[in-house]
Amino acid sequence: MSALRTGPFRFARLGSLLVASCLAVPLPSQGLISGRALLPNSTRPLACVDAALRRADGTVVARTFVREDGTFEFAAPAAGRYVVAFSTLGMSEAVASLDSLLPTSDVDRTFAVPLAPVDSLVERVDALRADARFARLASNNIAPRYPAAERSAGLEGGVVAALVVRADGMVDPTLSSILYASAAPFEAAVRDAFVQMRYEPASVGGQFRCSLLVVPFIFELSGGATARSPSYVTGQVATLPPSVVTSPPGGERGVCPPRPAPNDSVPPVYLACHVDREAREARSNAVLNWEPAGGELRPGACFRVEVRFIVDAQGIPEPGTAALISTNNAGFGNAFLALVPDLRYQPARLNGRPVRQVVTFRESIGAVTVDNRGLGVGSATPTRRARC
Repeated sequence: MSALRTGPFRFARLGSLLVASCLAVPLPSQGLISGRALLPNSTRPLACVDAALRRADGTVVARTFVREDGTFEFAAPAAGRYVVAFSTLGMSEAVASLDSLLPTSDVDRTFAVPLAPVDSLVERVDALRADARFARLASNNIAPRYPAAERSAGLEGGVVAALVVRADGMVDPTLSSILYASAAPFEAAVRDAFVQMRYEPASVGGQFRCSLLVVPFIFELSGGATARSPSYVTGQVATLPPSVVTSPPGGERGVCPPRPAPNDSVPPVYLACHVDREAREARSNAVLNWEPAGGELRPGACFRVEVRFIVDAQGIPEPGTAALISTNNAGFGNAFLALVPDLRYQPARLNGRPVRQVVTFRESIGAVTVDNRGLGVGSATPTRRARC
């Protein structure tokens, strides 16, 4: 089979799929603003929050949703200066700069997003508990148990938790965390209750989705029958003065996690935001061995894939590090994973030295009729900007 060279790659010609005597159709050029939200000083994702793309004057131009792996994307907007803002129930909005963007901008950033509770957390959360955009307590929810020793000793306290509630209404213990606890027994009580908590999942446009909730749990000793907020976990003894649940210290907002510490035995792996010069695609003999299956090639069809892998200090993808992040076609995604070992890069540089770097590689291929001999393909990577 003949091959068509496009940029630094050679793609198999899709000649058997041509409808004869078609005219060339240009691919539109559209940039993509994408990123991954992580908790500060961590590789854990900030999952299931809202993200808004805003102009510097505060105008929101697009909204999206951060997935469970922390990834999100926007179509590149009109020319201007922009920020991205992250927010959810009970969370103080965290804002990071994206600087100047164009409709053809192709940006991939990692954001370290602090999880800080809003002021008056109990009141603010209670006011929005019925909002379908966020998970709501189910009738069969099981609250944390008041620690027996603390109840017997007349001790009160509080916990602030960041709960990731999945689309099935269950709390995900691996993605959830404790932001503040007045004492270890109260923290343990909330952690133990993660697997028993039940919620009505968040719903947007009739579709269930996961959501992150920053919620307080106040352990207060009370024997009264007064209706209380669902945030309160009461013990059945005499009423004592309520304790104040203080918010954790606010962290500095940033757009990039700290650089990894040097290691004499294993060279550190850096993100693109850590290095002075990112790894750059170099010419290679990588060949994409893939054709759409029958019925997949339709007018306007566009096949997309995103993979991540580590490029070593020689510019070669490290074996076993490639991971498929997203694709809209399984065959296309698997074909690109097989292609990764043949890619070549100019390695990233930090302080003048070549270093290892995590690379996010996106590719999109749209079928374009070019003449009566076959179909060509238009492709795009982060260095070529155009995509279908």
